[in-house]
Amino acid sequence: MPKLTPKQKKFCLEYLVDLNATQAYLRTFKSVKSPNAAGVEAHKLLRNPKIITYLQSLQGKQQERTEITADMVIAELAKCGFANIEDYLDVDEDVGTVRCKGFGAMPKGASRAIQSIKEKRVICKTKNKSEDMILDSTFEFKLWDKVKSLQLLGEHLGIFTKRTQIITDSPLSKIVEEIEKER
Repeated sequence: MPKLTPKQKKFCLEYLVDLNATQAYLRTFKSVKSPNAAGVEAHKLLRNPKIITYLQSLQGKQQERTEITADMVIAELAKCGFANIEDYLDVDEDVGTVRCKGFGAMPKGASRAIQSIKEKRVICKTKNKSEDMILDSTFEFKLWDKVKSLQLLGEHLGIFTKRTQIITDSPLSKIVEEIEKER
């Protein structure tokens, strides 16, 4: 374990709270009032090899404690990214109705891609509250952001890295062409 000052250790612990280096610096070094100055200093700390080693150690221990693995995170993103609306809704095209499937009718784990289900009721009020009638009930059904999930998966897999394009009309390419013609 690298030797760190108590303030450096506190910064690392604060950083793990929200992974916001500026805020961690402000919480650790109370005398610093400027977020800009805190951001600059926090950035310097995050480049320090001793801090990096200590943070990696803390994150490893945190992962062991929580038993959360990279594979689990990727699997969860995949559930959201590859969610299929057919797994959640039944459409009766003859009548023109859409109904939400029960959780038991959904594929295993599909419900984890659901962000929210909200019911909106139209109620007919009566003098006796226990006799109020529901005239209409609709549901708002929302899945987690598919594009964001796929973006995070793509970034993890390196799919969206920038590629270098070779310009074919450069002087170098003309020289290569001439050499190949001579062969």
